[in-house]
Amino acid sequence: MPHNNKNINTQIQSAIQLFNKGEVDAAQEIFDQITDLPEEDTGVLVQLGELASRLGENVAAINIYSKLVEKYPGNAGYLDSFAQVCVNNGMLAQAELLLNKAIEINPDFHSPYMQLGYIASMGSQYSAAIEPLKKALKLKPSEPITYINLVIALIQTKQFDDAYEYAKKLIRLQPENEKGYHLLGVVLKMLGRFDEAVTNFEKAIRLNKTLGTSYYDLASSKKFSDVNSVFIKNAEKTLQSSMFAKDRAFIHYALGKIYNDCKEWGMAFDNYKQANLIGKPPLLDRTPADVFKKTHKFYTKKMFQQVADTGSQSETPVFVLGMPRSGSTLIEQIISSHPDGAGAGELKEIANIITNICQADKRSSYVQELKKILHTEDMALHADQYLKVLRDSRGEASRIVDKMPDNFLHIGLINTFFPKAHIIHAVRSPLDTCLSCYFMPLKNVHWAFDLDWIFERYAFYRSVMDYWHSVLPAGKIIEVRYEDLVANPEEQSKRLIESIGLEWDPACLEFYKDNRAVSTASVWQVRQPIYTSSSKRWVNYAQNIKPLVMELWDYLEEDDRDELERQGIKLKKKWYSSIFK
Repeated sequence: MPHNNKNINTQIQSAIQLFNKGEVDAAQEIFDQITDLPEEDTGVLVQLGELASRLGENVAAINIYSKLVEKYPGNAGYLDSFAQVCVNNGMLAQAELLLNKAIEINPDFHSPYMQLGYIASMGSQYSAAIEPLKKALKLKPSEPITYINLVIALIQTKQFDDAYEYAKKLIRLQPENEKGYHLLGVVLKMLGRFDEAVTNFEKAIRLNKTLGTSYYDLASSKKFSDVNSVFIKNAEKTLQSSMFAKDRAFIHYALGKIYNDCKEWGMAFDNYKQANLIGKPPLLDRTPADVFKKTHKFYTKKMFQQVADTGSQSETPVFVLGMPRSGSTLIEQIISSHPDGAGAGELKEIANIITNICQADKRSSYVQELKKILHTEDMALHADQYLKVLRDSRGEASRIVDKMPDNFLHIGLINTFFPKAHIIHAVRSPLDTCLSCYFMPLKNVHWAFDLDWIFERYAFYRSVMDYWHSVLPAGKIIEVRYEDLVANPEEQSKRLIESIGLEWDPACLEFYKDNRAVSTASVWQVRQPIYTSSSKRWVNYAQNIKPLVMELWDYLEEDDRDELERQGIKLKKKWYSSIFK
């Protein structure tokens, strides 16, 4: 390529025009012909950097913008653009440094604030994302993507009133933006305003017929029947359109739920299967099992006795844990309906404590690091930080529920840091639990896309719980069975409330009247009185899950085995055990 900057500029403009028309390969071909950087012509260099960024040529873009920043260190725009390339390349720490430098140079430049909010959200630090996003909107109130990111951050931090207002502002700004209606629908759904939520999801779908999340959220906000045949046919027809894989998966999840409502079990299972095939990662991440194997023996009866008086003596935390879809949200609602109870949702703080203990720059093991902080101020600091997050915006409640299911992995640390905390193990029929995980797009749950993987996770979970029961005093872990809770709600609710040291209050039986927002997959169920239709749901799919039945056989109770025989599935434990040893 000649060094004539005019020719280079013409080439870049042609490539940008081709890219904007969707002719990416042709744009890429032109870009590949540019072998020399026009370093003396800043304008051409900037355009080349933008083209490289659009084409995903991150190494080239980093090279171009590093030269621009080196030449013009006081240019906030170049710093901001360089940061965007760093974000695209996963260099988040460097991006933050560049963005903060850009803000120092020009505090009234909106883009660095927007990017800082986005980076925080990427790391699930949604609380940290809110202020920079609000600042970005104050500086440039006409930026739709900033509204979208802010509403998501507000939803994740359960600030639903603010999320509602910003979603409405987005709709006023862009009445044809389907994401505004979808996000408003999500907020309304979490607040239990299902009819209004459905209306907004329908508006979003009218504006974008392939917006898969709106189909799914709509399907999970109401009961469907044959009356809704037009909507069902339109959803099926939409699957013939071109769309992102994620949207296709969500439409299949929606149709699975709809056909389940309509009692068309075969159609329902086929759609759930398609949804999971689309979303399935290439490999099962076995890291949790590997880590547990290396660390669990640190937590012994003797160790727990030694540290009984060193951890926080707070009785406020109530940890509800186990497998997802085992009734944890129902338990949380019952407790939070008590005048002295509250729910915090699924907190990541216990896992964050472990991450802080086991920092990447430390060469020693988790066990060695944990030994170091026992009986030290560090232990109290970790415990106090957790309690601060737990109590945030939850008034003077004396019992606050953290219902992160995966905390079953960390019962040892929980009992070390909080020896007086209450630990509730949510238990449900193995088949209903596993099938419900398969039927739900669980966020960040990589093992739920395959029935074999689900069984492996279930077997691992059961072995972990067996270990904790063996090293903790009898009665430390309180089991609450979902089937018992729905069959005898008053008796079991009283037992639950008594187990966490509270006096009984009748309001606990009217949990579905609680106006507290719910942000988990069970949002519809916990707005209804206790019902039994979710028990033995697996019976409708028995013929579809024979391999899972075989794997779970040793965990099934006698009535489940009897039901399987009534379904014509005659498996015997002795025969099963001889094959799967």
